Amino acid sequence: GIGGLVAIGLSPANVNKRVGGSQTFTAVGTKASGEVITIFPTWEMTGDAIGTFTARGTVATLEILAQGKATIRCTSGEVIGYSYVTIEGFVANITAEADTFVDEANGGSVHYTDTSLKAGYVSSTDRYYESYFRFPLGSIPAAASVESATVKLYSSSVSSAALQLKALTGSFSGTTSWSTR
Repeated sequence: GIGGLVAIGLSPANVNKRVGGSQTFTAVGTKASGEVITIFPTWEMTGDAIGTFTARGTVATLEILAQGKATIRCTSGEVIGYSYVTIEGFVANITAEADTFVDEANGGSVHYTDTSLKAGYVSSTDRYYESYFRFPLGSIPAAASVESATVKLYSSSVSSAALQLKALTGSFSGTTSWSTR
């Protein structure tokens, strides 16, 4: 190699991240003895278009914009160092901003300010309850396609685990009742 250069080590050598943010790469050239040697490398990113890649000297930065796989290559003379990058989709954790429930037996009752929710059929009283949730979706990028969603609900008491989750076709408010649902 040039001036005794035998290896270029990239740090990190493997990257597994999600869309958003950035990743910095550092190149270190070494001689056969293990001694660090100054290098003036060229950088290249190949593979999927996962972001904007810029390099200066022995440091490069990737602004992560999309999912996919790419290889970072750092070259000095005939010696090449690699880093392998895998970017997965964007993840948003979203908490409900509003909720309520409605009660079949009390068609006009409003439960918007209640501290607990009721849902499902209660056989002992022969009545149905429905719960509604509203989620703020502004943290999801406009160009994103939602591949999966998980809703986590925690019960304080259960008489039947047979519940259904459905998308609402309209909105609810603080005055929503069984009669106006």
